[in-house]
Amino acid sequence: MTIYYKIYHYSSQENLSSIDPKYYGKGVARGAECKYAKTGLDKTYFYVVDEPESKVSSGAKRYEIYLPGDWKNLIYDIGNDSKEFRQDCKNKIKQENKCPYDYLVWEYYEAKIKNEDYKGWCNSNSPLPHVITLFYPITTHKPAEASTIHDWNGNILEVISPLSPCSLNSNKTDITNGCRSVLFPSGKSTVEINQSAFGITQVTNAETTLAANDLRYRQLSTN
Repeated sequence: MTIYYKIYHYSSQENLSSIDPKYYGKGVARGAECKYAKTGLDKTYFYVVDEPESKVSSGAKRYEIYLPGDWKNLIYDIGNDSKEFRQDCKNKIKQENKCPYDYLVWEYYEAKIKNEDYKGWCNSNSPLPHVITLFYPITTHKPAEASTIHDWNGNILEVISPLSPCSLNSNKTDITNGCRSVLFPSGKSTVEINQSAFGITQVTNAETTLAANDLRYRQLSTN
């Protein structure tokens, strides 16, 4: 299975094929550049929950972005700085006989995070803990190899298989064999999914009794 996480980006630019840090500050939504301050390495900002500030979203283009599953654990939390990168940077600056101005510490800090193979950072102690940055470009298109799309908390939003497309029936609980994609409507009750060979064969009501020893079944909440 190839897992992706849906995140969100707002830009003043339409029809972007990728969100690229090399354009840092050039296509920001109104108020974003001022809010985040253009310092340190080139980077882009994303929301892991679609709750942008009104200054950012007003009149901006909203992009749904699909973060590779293995990138999620490579977002360094500067809110707790568990590896004490910031102090390492301050020590390095002093060793180089430089004054540890905030802007310089920040430049060293971001460089350290990137050099340690992190894809970006977040700040769990900030007023915007649902914002992350990325140092690397990312496409605006849904990756062809995606098998499941999750929200940031791990809940499955969409299941995709290489089979042909089909749709939920009128009660939005059952699908026929050979489905490619199942989109879970918000507010629906818990459903059961039978996944076999990366294909969805059946979605049924949670009340339906399924074989307890069939590990292909997985219970999901769409609330």
